[in-house]
Amino acid sequence: MADPTFLLCYTTVRPAKVMEVVGLWQGRASHPERLNWSLTTDSDKPAVIVELAAATKALMGRVWHPLRPVMSVSTALVTDLPGDCVKGWNLAASSSNIGDIMIAVADDFVPPAGWDELLLTAGESGWWEKDRVVHVADGYNQDIFTLAIITRRRYERFGYVFYPGYQSMFSDTEHTAVALADKVVIEATHLLFEHLHPDCGKRVRDAVDLNHASDTRWKTGKLLFEYRASVGFPLDEGPMADTTQVKADEMAVYINANRDNFCLNEVCDRLVDEGARAFFFYIPDEYWSGKVTTHSEVSEVDAVAQRLSQDPALSVHCQVFKIEPHRAAGRSRIQVETHARNEALSWIRAAGFNHILVVDGDELWRRGTMAALLTTVNDLKPQCVFTGMIPTIGVPGYPVDGATDSATIYVGRDALFSECRNTAGTKYQLNGNRVIHFSATRRTLAEVATKCRESGHYDDANYDFEGWIKGILPSVHVGMTNVHMYRPYNPWKRVRAWTKAELTEIPVTLHPYLAVIPATNPPLPNRHYTAGGLPKAN
Repeated sequence: MADPTFLLCYTTVRPAKVMEVVGLWQGRASHPERLNWSLTTDSDKPAVIVELAAATKALMGRVWHPLRPVMSVSTALVTDLPGDCVKGWNLAASSSNIGDIMIAVADDFVPPAGWDELLLTAGESGWWEKDRVVHVADGYNQDIFTLAIITRRRYERFGYVFYPGYQSMFSDTEHTAVALADKVVIEATHLLFEHLHPDCGKRVRDAVDLNHASDTRWKTGKLLFEYRASVGFPLDEGPMADTTQVKADEMAVYINANRDNFCLNEVCDRLVDEGARAFFFYIPDEYWSGKVTTHSEVSEVDAVAQRLSQDPALSVHCQVFKIEPHRAAGRSRIQVETHARNEALSWIRAAGFNHILVVDGDELWRRGTMAALLTTVNDLKPQCVFTGMIPTIGVPGYPVDGATDSATIYVGRDALFSECRNTAGTKYQLNGNRVIHFSATRRTLAEVATKCRESGHYDDANYDFEGWIKGILPSVHVGMTNVHMYRPYNPWKRVRAWTKAELTEIPVTLHPYLAVIPATNPPLPNRHYTAGGLPKAN
């Protein structure tokens, strides 16, 4: 069983508290390397935003453990102001898909030394994999779970930490009542997470407190709680409120591609085999680097779309989109890509599809992924689903063992991308590595280098693409370790050989690009395309 991880959902409007709170929870953890942070604010004060950015940089830049640095840090701003702490916590929870145990961190809670290990031993073995809520002491209120500590399974059931109708007051009251009614509470009041609340004289009340506990919020919160209690706390804003059942042919496949990188046909054919019936090819007229997509490259994608359209059972859409409107001063390549991806979602939804499969042209789904995805979507109603990936590296390509790569493969109604393939909204992870990602494998090493230089991450100082292209890529072999280009830590642990099971899932037309026994490699067909887009052998 993998070590359980934590997601600290911290929202604040007090700029002076950010670094203090982050340092406190990190410093008192037995395993700070297992902590993930999602920092949010419902304030538009520049000072708060600056401090959030500083905390993010500090967390990502510090090695809390020599072998396992902090896994992830994300920041987000509540855009529908005026904000409140409930919006902040819920946004923090939706902005990260990592963490088995989620904690709604506030400015005025003090965790005990070794708090993470203490929580892990508070309930039954493996409780963090179940629908659970932990009740700890706060030194003030014995009846209300003022510090929300929940499992990801519980979060995925509801789609929020606190019911979104509250602003502050009574949000924890409903959280407590529903957990008790569901009989999912782990009683851990022997653990003191002290709440330095002004009502008990533990700190001076400030303007934030006055707003948080105003008469108006008390009255509206009490009214909402009493009404919702009278009707059984319905999940009317959560994913479980949707009882519709989705079928494979109601899923639209969104493929972002400038060209056929060498396996676009195989990627599409696998999705057809899995049950997909609608394809949308979004072709950017520029690469994220700004290089213009050539007519020849567009023709490669169009040829694949034309071939699919020969099947009357399939609905195929292919369109070139302008990227320049998404570029703005100070906007990184990744941010440009994110805006483009959200444009693609709007395009597909305008065609009547609310369930979208997100696939890049070098990502081969493993067999059975669609069936597993449908079960998840229909049972849990997540807004987004992500899964692990098996990246490949080198020419010929080798798989990487122990990689931490994952990507969103499903986006539901109204959900949007928050950064690249990461999404905001309730998320669920499909267990296992469901996608084989030919991320650093192409026809030639030069094509791999070009792909990396045109990528969204190329201008990120945390990536050493040029050093990787010259020092790692030409000499990939089984047993090679730490082969990623990301500087803070290495998410590609070790190069390994392909298994027989994996090779049976990969079409034989791709075997010539892989590091398999040469005798098993069939000859590689030279693909040429007719004017109608149908491939023919040379």
